Amino acid sequence: MTDSSFSWEYAYVYDQLEEKNEKLERNTKIQGLEPACKTTASNNNECISEYSQSFKLIKSVQMNVDEFFGSITRYVRQYIDEQHMTDELCENITLDLTRQFLNLSSMFRSLLDHSDCSISRLCGKDSSEMKKWKVAQSELYDAHSEYRLFYRLRNYCQHVGVPPFTFQLEDSMDSEGVTFQLDLKTDILLEEKSVWNSQLKQDLRVFSDNLPVIGFLDVWYCCFQTLSDILLDIKAEVAYSIANDIVDLRVKHGLPAEVGKLCLLGLPVEGANSTNLNMYMSWLPEVSAQEIVSRVNRGNA
Repeated sequence: MTDSSFSWEYAYVYDQLEEKNEKLERNTKIQGLEPACKTTASNNNECISEYSQSFKLIKSVQMNVDEFFGSITRYVRQYIDEQHMTDELCENITLDLTRQFLNLSSMFRSLLDHSDCSISRLCGKDSSEMKKWKVAQSELYDAHSEYRLFYRLRNYCQHVGVPPFTFQLEDSMDSEGVTFQLDLKTDILLEEKSVWNSQLKQDLRVFSDNLPVIGFLDVWYCCFQTLSDILLDIKAEVAYSIANDIVDLRVKHGLPAEVGKLCLLGLPVEGANSTNLNMYMSWLPEVSAQEIVSRVNRGNA
């Protein structure tokens, strides 16, 4: 059957307890709300999905950051428990942190590449939204050498090899506990001059020979958070009116909050040629819609 063979509407789906044969049974109820256009509803869902995809990619980068620093904490604890550095522990630390750093740099660049394509597709390559996004990236790139280095390190990892890390893990003399120092060898990075532009070469010459990774990641992460907020603001502004309409469906029809689900419902029109009773149902992205509305309202407060 084609879409024209269906009658489309927004509907409310909920469970209701009913007594049957002296027992309570849970039955699913569907309440029609108002007519809908399937094409419009599908396009609206895709617009909200663009926000959701960006949110998920940002969370993925954050999870990689958490994993990286969590591993450092775990290895420090293991060193404290074992009281010495074994060859196996040293090898595990080098391999694991290198792997996680590569994942982090790759995921971050994937976020940027996806966002370029997504904003262009959603708003147009010459749109004010795309200009805002590009300006934000350029300003952070120009302002922070740590951001520039992290941005370009993925190219180094792709075309040259793993980043030249060194680390020290030892008992602290002036306080209780253990110190962990993870460094990048800038002289080794500079050996591959084809990877770096003139600005990055100058940055690497200014950096110390042993660049503290944790410190420069702290600076990069602040830049990443700034970019994340700008990206989500752009996506939320574009999808706001659509998201607000979805949120308002419950208010308009007096539906309880956080009970049941809203959906797009398609039922066969009378006289449609079909040997079966077909029904089409797709859930509306209520949670994402609520996040979008809240984000824009906070920004306008």
